[in-house]
Amino acid sequence: MSETITDAKVYTAIAWVMTLGIMPSIILVPLLLRRIQNGLINLKNKDSKWGDLFITSMFLGMIAAFLGMVFADIRSGLPGFIPIFVLLFSALLMAVCGLLIKKFHINWLENTNIYNLEEKKEYKQAVVDFISGMTDLYATANYKNILDGKIEN
Repeated sequence: MSETITDAKVYTAIAWVMTLGIMPSIILVPLLLRRIQNGLINLKNKDSKWGDLFITSMFLGMIAAFLGMVFADIRSGLPGFIPIFVLLFSALLMAVCGLLIKKFHINWLENTNIYNLEEKKEYKQAVVDFISGMTDLYATANYKNILDGKIEN
């Protein structure tokens, strides 16, 4: 993970594997989004504790997937600890917001629906935003590596 890829064949192979690996989610999530949302809503309506537990476990699974990147450069000194500081500050900020919502009833901090998925135009925008959100960091990092000359042609 910490080595820079300089071989064009290796880079191409990695790019293809990542592209093919993400294609099912790019195709299936927009097609099944309403069904997934309805399933989560039904689960939460039947038993709110199980619904909350399920959503919390999905969130923790998503966070756990990124922990490897957070702790990957810890031996490099202060720059290696910056992702850990960001993680801890984010957790603290979430806790403070949760406390403000529960104790002081500051409702504007609650989750709100950004899109009205019943309208076709907003549904399409939600799909585009979802896909672009997955690819932005990867594209930015590769662009920076190409400009820095770390990837050879």
